Amino acid sequence: MSRTKTEFTDQGYKEYITKYSNEELIAALKRRSQYREEAADFAIQEAIRRGIIHSEQDLFSEKFREEKGTFSWLPVPHTKDARERVKKSILRSLYITGLIPLAYGGLQLYRGVDFPAEIAIVFGLIWIALSVLLTRNPKKWIFYGLGVMDLGGGAFILQRIVGSEPSFFDFFALIVLLLMVLYSLVYFYRIARKDQEL
Repeated sequence: MSRTKTEFTDQGYKEYITKYSNEELIAALKRRSQYREEAADFAIQEAIRRGIIHSEQDLFSEKFREEKGTFSWLPVPHTKDARERVKKSILRSLYITGLIPLAYGGLQLYRGVDFPAEIAIVFGLIWIALSVLLTRNPKKWIFYGLGVMDLGGGAFILQRIVGSEPSFFDFFALIVLLLMVLYSLVYFYRIARKDQEL
């Protein structure tokens, strides 16, 4: 159950829990202490109703031992709904990342500067196309392609700004942006792999 306590402030938690798959319900039982008592009790009753457990005593078995919340740089949500929301959020960021070179290239063409306007436009179009492919079928080669483009685009920008006496902030902003995109790609890949396992 990847919902936070605040998401269960009303009776809405019953609707969420009844829609869980058996795997999601088992994951919820393993994290039952992280939720409001009423939500945890309802999850237990739902598990009994489905025959996943026969009584609350079954929760003392190894299978349902509570997992302690641990910090993770790449926490994978336990419900399909939550995983889909995270993936959509990452995809929006990837689309915006592709729009930046498109806008830059269009502005440069408008000003009459051909190079590197064409490169920026082609880069943006390829980036957006790969991001769209990622929504349909997250293959490993798409992640590699976007990762290589991220690093290649960063190297190209670095080469362009070195000649213009960049400040420390220019380098810092570029590195942070590159790392954020790589982090998003790795995170998306991890969630996609979790979906394929289920």
